[in-house]
Amino acid sequence: MTDRPNSAPRPRIALTLRVAASGAAQQAALDAWLDDPAERATRSDEIRRIVIAQAAFSDLQAPPAVTVVRLAAGCVCCVGQLPLRVTLTRAVRQRPDAILLLLADDQHQSQVRQMLQTNEWSGALYLV
Repeated sequence: MTDRPNSAPRPRIALTLRVAASGAAQQAALDAWLDDPAERATRSDEIRRIVIAQAAFSDLQAPPAVTVVRLAAGCVCCVGQLPLRVTLTRAVRQRPDAILLLLADDQHQSQVRQMLQTNEWSGALYLV
């Protein structure tokens, strides 16, 4: 895909990284993210948000404008970050207004944060 010379650059997508080890903690993190003043100011059915959740919590309750995506099982770092990279790529292609990434534990949070700040992602995402 080639960018047209006169096309404006796409705005970067805000990505919030949180650690939440249980289903209840992930729901609380999701609720807090949606209640954030910046998110509340733009809350509408036209604003699209994506939640990427690690682990097998299938009961997250999200409003219709929020898409919940599950990461494949396994450590986000120890499997070469492939499931995370694929999931993020798919999410970015949807051009949401914001992404919430929920990790099940903080063991590799610094490595994930470092990956998100590489040139591969810095043009599409920025950490909040």
